[in-house]
Amino acid sequence: MPFLQSALYFTMASLLASGISLCPAANPVPPHPTTKPTKDDLDGIEFSLARRDESYDVGAPIMVDAVLRNRRVERIIVPERRGVDDERNCVIVVHGPDGKEAPLTDFGQKLYERKALENLRLRMAQLPKDQTIENVLVVTKVYDLSRPGRYSIRATRYVYRSDGEYVVPIVSNTVEVVVSAK
Repeated sequence: MPFLQSALYFTMASLLASGISLCPAANPVPPHPTTKPTKDDLDGIEFSLARRDESYDVGAPIMVDAVLRNRRVERIIVPERRGVDDERNCVIVVHGPDGKEAPLTDFGQKLYERKALENLRLRMAQLPKDQTIENVLVVTKVYDLSRPGRYSIRATRYVYRSDGEYVVPIVSNTVEVVVSAK
């Protein structure tokens, strides 16, 4: 029995190390091992969202501006996926009028799948003191917001801890938009 347990453990560890997921991910998997952030990890790093408009017609693209700001003395390292749209570098979560997570679009479903070769597209972006990385997130590209009502939008961005081995999630503020029937 111990042999079977160790063989199962080895097989699962091999699958996970190769990037194969055993279950579908509700959110994109971060590019490197993740750890819970400490106060020191979060100190001096700000990630915020700003809505462009308060209300939109059904079917209109909904965009939010995402800004990651480094207020630390030292630079921070941010994993970024090369040659892709901004939505791939942030994890967006949208809750609909019923309080449940809004449905993903086809693009959103593909975006949030685990891809075995995803790490090959990563680059390590350096963010010096008092600098920002600004992204425009097209929320309706990832989520289907075709039902009228109030939606809350939040995003997460990952940055490396100072040890360089783990990434920590930096969670934004929540913004709300209203979708109205035409």
